[in-house]
Parts: sequence; C-alpha cells; structure tokens
Amino acid sequence: MSVPRSRASRRRLTLATVGLLLFCAFVAFAKDVKTAANHSSGPLTKINENFGGIANGLIRSENSLDQQFHFLLTHGATMSRVQLASRLVVMSAEVKAIEVTSRYLVQPTIVGDLNTRLRAITDERTQAWRGIIHNLEADLQLPFTATSNTVNPASVLQSSSTAWNQIRRQLRNDPGHVVLHATTNSTANYLRVAGFSNLTQ
Repeated sequence: MSVPRSRASRRRLTLATVGLLLFCAFVAFAKDVKTAANHSSGPLTKINENFGGIANGLIRSENSLDQQFHFLLTHGATMSRVQLASRLVVMSAEVKAIEVTSRYLVQPTIVGDLNTRLRAITDERTQAWRGIIHNLEADLQLPFTATSNTVNPASVLQSSSTAWNQIRRQLRNDPGHVVLHATTNSTANYLRVAGFSNLTQ
C-alpha cells in the first residue's frame, strides 16, 4: 500500500528535478561554449605564436648584441684598433638586421597593440646601440659606421627595457600562451657606472 506524498515532499521533488535539468543545461551550454572557443581561438593562437617567434628572435638578437657590447667595453682595452674597428662594423650590421626584422611586427595587430609597442621600443633601442657605436668611433677616432641623435644611450636602453618587461607577459593567458623573453641590460648597467672610460682612456 503506497503512502500519499505530502505537498512539501512533492515540492522538494519538483525543485530537485528542475535543479537537475538546469544543471544539465548549464553543462551542455558550457561544453558548447568551450568547443566554440577552441574553434575560434585557432587562428588567434597561430597569430600569437607567429608574433612570439618573431618577437623572441628579435629579443635574442638584441640580448646577443648586449653581451657583445658589454664584452667590448670591458675587454676592448686589450684589442688593437683594427680589432675594435672590425667588431664595431659587425655590430653595426647586426643593429641594421634588428631594424629590418622589426618591420615584420607591423601586422597583424596583437592584443594590447603589443606588436606596435615592441617595434617602438626596438626603434629606441637600435638608436641607442647606434649611439654607443658612434661614441666609440668618435672617441677612438675610427671611421664612422653609425650615426644617432641619442644623447644618453644607457638611459634609453634601461628605460626601454623596463617598458618592455612591464608588458611582455600579456599573452601568457591568451590563445597560444606565448611567453615573450625579457631584454638584458649588461651594457646599460656597465655604462651607467663606468661609461666609456675603460676603452677610451
């Protein structure tokens, strides 16, 4: 013999059923959203990854140049004028190569205008590198391979590096989860303490 359900029991059963249906609908909706997001983020993932490849290649070149300048400033006193001139010619060519590579950052637009901001920072830094080369060639009375209007290259390198390192993590949580390298500051740190004295005295 069945026992009639109370009104409260029927209400609880109804609410539980409705709650279960709503939960199932939410799970289905979330799955659809996730699937759609995966499909729509595919092209964006590729764009971010391509940008990351160019940007990181650019930064690796700059960091290599930073180490070369630092070595030249700290060990250049032991080199002949021919060796110094030769190194400066090579480094000037590397600066030019960085400038050419940075042109590929124009399109497509990356979230937060990261591509245009990196190109602007790179332009500042290449001018600073040219300024260092020009100062060394002038002080050592070597043939000029670079010209620059940068008055204080060390300060420009330091400020531009700080600016880049403040924004370079923006793509970590975006499609592709791109990790962008930091810039190094060996040359700027050395110049702020010793200037060109070790090489030109």
